[in-house]
Amino acid sequence: MRTNLAGVLTLSAERPEGETINIHYNDAVGIMLPVDPVFFQAIELELRIPRALQNQGTVVAWALYQSVTPQPRSGQLDYLATSILTQPVPSRASLILQLPVMARHTLRNSPYATLIPAIAQAASFPLLFKLSPAGKAMGSLIESQIFQLTVRPILTDEGQLRLSHPLAVQLGNDAVSVFIDDRPYANWFEPHLLTRGVHTVRFSVEGYRDEVYSVVMEAGRVQTLAANPASDVPSIAFTVPDGAVIRLNGELVDLGTGQLTLEAIEYTVECTIGDYVIIRKFNAVRGRHYTLTVSVDMQIVSD
Repeated sequence: MRTNLAGVLTLSAERPEGETINIHYNDAVGIMLPVDPVFFQAIELELRIPRALQNQGTVVAWALYQSVTPQPRSGQLDYLATSILTQPVPSRASLILQLPVMARHTLRNSPYATLIPAIAQAASFPLLFKLSPAGKAMGSLIESQIFQLTVRPILTDEGQLRLSHPLAVQLGNDAVSVFIDDRPYANWFEPHLLTRGVHTVRFSVEGYRDEVYSVVMEAGRVQTLAANPASDVPSIAFTVPDGAVIRLNGELVDLGTGQLTLEAIEYTVECTIGDYVIIRKFNAVRGRHYTLTVSVDMQIVSD
């Protein structure tokens, strides 16, 4: 075909309101998808018809084409394309068309919009929307009329969740188990589509406490979640006077190490300061950190 190109509209999930352009009765508009149209289930084309052409019968026809070559651009007049559908523009205030771009769309015909019986998958883009004169001649009147075309994305009710875990770098992806809403996800390191709303994500790694997060998913948005793991191995730190000697289950503690890791068992703590000995017992529980504090106090009180 040979046509005048009024412009090229590139759609984005970040702009759900779409893109608008003014065209004449013999213009065409190129329509492009973003590089990753993961949230797109359809595109909607809304054509506003000039008042002077309303109630005039068939004056202009619209046509939609796919697999347009070369890429639509300013100054290019000749194109090869495959026709999707051609129909007369109705003699009313506006026309709304919906074209699915995925097989599992949720669209239906309605009194407010016409569902085009085709699926234009991402490989079929760019598209070309074109107006052409049809029906009775309108003379110079039609040449001065301006149509307004708005093309907007119709998004799925899903967002994309991308997960990361620092231990996966050290231990490998298989060492990390991920549950989303209590369902295991084997390939958790790949992006996942989740319905809009609140979801619970749980990371599980042996030797570390489970990390549980709540994620609010928005339609058409990418959410990232990075786990911040904490070891579930119990530990203990010491705050004792100089000269104190500490033993755990009879083993001398090197107080210069700052803190010690423990097993999840019962411990007997023996603190010796000179001839003074204090003995206590406690059970070390996974995921807990303990601090042993010994203080020596002297008070002189007068009556």
